[in-house]
Amino acid sequence: ASVREIDRINILRATARAMDRALARLPESPEHVVVDGLPVRDLSWPHDAVVEGDAHVHSIACASIVAKVCRDRLMCRLHGRYPDYGWARNMGYGTREHRAALRDKGLTPHHRTSFGLLQLELPF
Repeated sequence: ASVREIDRINILRATARAMDRALARLPESPEHVVVDGLPVRDLSWPHDAVVEGDAHVHSIACASIVAKVCRDRLMCRLHGRYPDYGWARNMGYGTREHRAALRDKGLTPHHRTSFGLLQLELPF
């Protein structure tokens, strides 16, 4: 999901839409999916939700690792464009360094204005 989509419709709905898009692009349509956490109300696919699924379901654990590696790589690429935010070190988490950069430099197009940390840190 894009930053704009998340800010417009909220993180939960945007996540469900992103899941729908990803599932629709699979070469074979799944009959059923397993997701980590609580049931996804807006997900168009039949699914089982497993709380702490990454600790109990091998495929969820594997998907979690793949997602983390992909996100970390994205943050490292973005660090090249926005080095003041320290994304290669903090991976976008609200560390002291990242929060200081937000105060000093402001938002980038990659920051979600709907994220609670930003609402606390920056006057909008």
